[in-house]
Amino acid sequence: MEDLQAEGLAPMVSVVVPTVGRSPWLRQAIQSALQQSYANCEVVVVDDSADGFGECPRGLEWDLDKGKRLRVIHSGGVGGSAARNAGVKASRGEWIAFLDDDDEWMPDKLQRQMEVALRSEEEFAVVSCRVVVRTPRSEYVFPRRVYGGEERIEEYLFCRKGWAVGGGFVQTSTLLARRELLLRTPFAAGLIVHQDWDWLLRASREEGVRIRMLDEPLVVYRTEDGRGTVSRNVDWRTSLNWVRGHAWRMEPRAYSWFIAVQCAWKARAAGASRREWAEIVWSFCFEGRPTVRAAMHFAFFVWFPAVWRKRIRDAAWRRSATAKGKNGGERWRLVSRPRTLSRCLRGVIWMK
Repeated sequence: MEDLQAEGLAPMVSVVVPTVGRSPWLRQAIQSALQQSYANCEVVVVDDSADGFGECPRGLEWDLDKGKRLRVIHSGGVGGSAARNAGVKASRGEWIAFLDDDDEWMPDKLQRQMEVALRSEEEFAVVSCRVVVRTPRSEYVFPRRVYGGEERIEEYLFCRKGWAVGGGFVQTSTLLARRELLLRTPFAAGLIVHQDWDWLLRASREEGVRIRMLDEPLVVYRTEDGRGTVSRNVDWRTSLNWVRGHAWRMEPRAYSWFIAVQCAWKARAAGASRREWAEIVWSFCFEGRPTVRAAMHFAFFVWFPAVWRKRIRDAAWRRSATAKGKNGGERWRLVSRPRTLSRCLRGVIWMK
């Protein structure tokens, strides 16, 4: 499988890695894709820097052999969503897996997901998995609740089942889907935030699509390291406008939950005015269908600053013991702490 093109074979999976060439973990991300136990794959790096970084992305120390499994294409600063779409169009695989340039995969990530995808009876299976969230202060497995397919995807993502459970989580680097589906339902070009959620909401409504999630954490997801990432954008207005644009395809209860767990803390961080708060509360109460639990979460996210919630979370989660898997990869498990206030609150403090 070292030289698929020379053998006249098309890869089964194309790994699309959008980047602007600034991530210090770009090399690790690409290596984790090339070193997958599922070898029938290619890696398509999409250079989305405005001026291009030349033949070799910064941070890579080997020469690119374009006749083998690693290719670089240039998208010219079109943004994350459009860069992913460009990678999909340039790919040769029947299946597409996305990998952000600051994340990395466990060695058997593709193997485990392809096993599920190829056994699926649906025409368009979308396969995700749990992640190991890595911050400068802590590491933990997330989400606590795995998507089982019995509820609509927006309800899983935004509606909290309890104080100690937390919300759902599906991140771009976990996604595996058919190329045909991604060409039919591409990422929304120009979207600043919620790119993965936006695609999931639209794709889940397509005929023949079913989203599946593996219980295993097969992706390392880096966050809260001081970089200005899309997922840490604190523009509550952008988030509110986004959810309003999806109101017609969302359950009203999930709509109110989104405002509670996404817009409230961003408005507090941005120092929203009274008039702006009135708009947010109106949207929460009258544009959706709030529950008592959602209202409690709304108040919690308003009154507890983000720094407090992060401290509570870091005290409540800790890295588990690891054991080597059959392919040499790490295996993670959740470790419970004593029943403390931190344990009771840890489910509500996660923020995408």
